[in-house]
Amino acid sequence: MKESTSKGLSRRSFVKAAGATAAVAAMGGVVAGCAGGESAKQESSSAAASSDKTPCTIGYWGGSPCELPVYVAIENGYFEEAGLDPKITLITSDVSILLANDEIDFFESTPGDFPAIYQGMPLKHLDTIHVGCWSGVTNNPDIKSCKDLAGRRVGTTMMNGPAYTECISLCAREGGDPSTIEWVKYSGSTIADALKNGEIDAACGSDATTYPIRWNNKDDVHFFYTSCEDLGEYYCCFIGCNSNNLAKYPEMGDKLTKAMAMASDYINEDPQRAIDMAMEKGYADNAFPEIQRGLTVNYLWGHGNEKDMRASSKERWRELYDAGVLTEAPADASKVDAYLDSLVDMVVDFRGDVAKDTADTKGCAARLAELGEIYTI
Repeated sequence: MKESTSKGLSRRSFVKAAGATAAVAAMGGVVAGCAGGESAKQESSSAAASSDKTPCTIGYWGGSPCELPVYVAIENGYFEEAGLDPKITLITSDVSILLANDEIDFFESTPGDFPAIYQGMPLKHLDTIHVGCWSGVTNNPDIKSCKDLAGRRVGTTMMNGPAYTECISLCAREGGDPSTIEWVKYSGSTIADALKNGEIDAACGSDATTYPIRWNNKDDVHFFYTSCEDLGEYYCCFIGCNSNNLAKYPEMGDKLTKAMAMASDYINEDPQRAIDMAMEKGYADNAFPEIQRGLTVNYLWGHGNEKDMRASSKERWRELYDAGVLTEAPADASKVDAYLDSLVDMVVDFRGDVAKDTADTKGCAARLAELGEIYTI
């Protein structure tokens, strides 16, 4: 497979600051959210912690509906209600450095974090958040699915990232040859022009990147895959918690999952109410309100199902394996499944409330079948 950066990763000790920066450079820049940046700053903080409140630094990127439960939990006071003393931080840097320096306790973790977790980034997943939030667009009518990417030039916003690995894995499963795909990395602000100018045949990334491309070029651009349609039975985003601090304060994990479950339930009661609040308060971008509302309905906001969580985690590890990222995976194909299970065990520390399981084992595709069709503008 042709590409502009190295894709193989080996597992090694995760070190602080300078070492973390080097690790990020080696990975081509792992960014753990649907939107990213360059440094972290404190946006607000709660009052002094009382004796029964657990201090916890809550991080978010903002911009997309991907982090909607975080916005809701902040605005509705669910973190405090669950027993936390939250300090809210706007993330504008790679979380690997923040975690290595114990500067953050919680953020919404995506498959984009899995390569860094493989290298030792101190992160545990406590419960699921939603299905979504990656997709691919093209202006080539011959590209109808990921299989058709074979032999073509494809732009992505993140090498080894979720859209990249999903496309490779789906291409292989659909009978294509992903080794013939030529990958080129672009920023979110330049990938649209690259597609329009013919530099690439297709573009993939977060929904926050691809949906505006489709929105602005409805006559010429179409989706060739979306996570909700093609991988709708698997969760993409998880409650990510600093494993070092979780070991010191185990109650923090239970309180985080409780707060996020309350936020998820609030969203499920009225998705449009939740995303409109997020846009009004400035958490989510309001440049494309129709897209934000549509995606909020798309994403299955589920929690409390460990079986689904482990299956989703394994699928994300398998995609990295299919993409050739897991360099220490066994050469014997018969041992790969057990190896992937061991990686699931490494990252999953399930803290969800099974009594309040809202997960749908058939994923968002089944849920949206009742609503009509998946929102793809």
